[in-house]
Amino acid sequence: MKKIFFHIGNFKTGTSSIQAAFSQQSVELEAQGIHYFQNFRAVNNPTNHSLFALELLASVSGDAIKPFWYQESHHYPALVDQLVEEIQGSTSDFFVFSSEEFCRCKPAHAGLLATLRQRLKEAIPDCEIIVLLFVRHPFDFVKSWYNQINKVTAPYADRTANFLQFFLSKENAFWSQYPIHQIFLEYFADQSLCAFYSKGVDSIPLFCSMLNSHGCGLELSSMDSARENIAKVSTDHVELLRLVHRGVSFDAATLSRALSIPGMVGKINQINQDFEQFLADGVLHNPPDTYQPLTFADLFKHYTELLDALVPYALINQKEINLLRDKAIKHQHDFPSEALVCLQTAQRYRPNGPLIKKLIQDLKAQIQSSEAE
Repeated sequence: MKKIFFHIGNFKTGTSSIQAAFSQQSVELEAQGIHYFQNFRAVNNPTNHSLFALELLASVSGDAIKPFWYQESHHYPALVDQLVEEIQGSTSDFFVFSSEEFCRCKPAHAGLLATLRQRLKEAIPDCEIIVLLFVRHPFDFVKSWYNQINKVTAPYADRTANFLQFFLSKENAFWSQYPIHQIFLEYFADQSLCAFYSKGVDSIPLFCSMLNSHGCGLELSSMDSARENIAKVSTDHVELLRLVHRGVSFDAATLSRALSIPGMVGKINQINQDFEQFLADGVLHNPPDTYQPLTFADLFKHYTELLDALVPYALINQKEINLLRDKAIKHQHDFPSEALVCLQTAQRYRPNGPLIKKLIQDLKAQIQSSEAE
């Protein structure tokens, strides 16, 4: 029986490392009876099969669904024909198809997923289709996206402006990762959808073990990872150098320009609820041993890492500190804990500010009084 693995992401779960490894070692994998599809690769993203995923989405949603880096145009039904032909033309028993762009799917795309499954079943009757999904703890997921926004090229930075604007603009489903599981579960059920919890760092061995659990017998040689080189340098300098070398304005990495405390709190609560549902449903393989909800303060942990690196260069924007202070003043009564986080962050970079000091003292007293009641 042929087994077709659809690795659909999620974003920021080590997908690029997996795809690079499989693309670079495709000849060796073929010798082991594992076929990594040669077609369906976008010109600007040649190691994975994003072309297929994005054209599937575009056939329903139009070009608006396509990311800015994707400038191609293909006829989706013809791509399905190519997919079938490549499977039929290979003597391998295992096929690996990988694109995190599938995580852009919404309920409107579910019909096409059903059609794709049916077409594959009809064309290759003796096949099993297995969907593999990686999931990260929301805290790790947010941190990874924060780093992504800080390292991106200028055109992308222009589109996102800063991390909090990016955070608020994305749907809760994007951050919780739960609804995408539900969409694929509906059309790839009966034990063929496997969701694995991942920290992202050891994605290649985990992915290989997932395939081997389905009978692949895969052996993949070690890959030199850029992450290993980056790990030798402190995080703050990495983030600073990314900005300097890519010519991105330092303001592009700030948080407070889009700071909406009520909006953030509501979104964080919903993300936590969805992820807790993930755990309660028991659908995650190797779930985390302990679970701590994502918090408002978590977002600022990464923020201070970046700003700390800018201090020696006198590149802290004082308007940033004023905005944090003013937002805290506005919401100190309805969101005291979150306002305190903003004030403490502001004080970190304006330690002698008398107003900030007083506001922190008053707010701590307010919180203590509320807890005592």
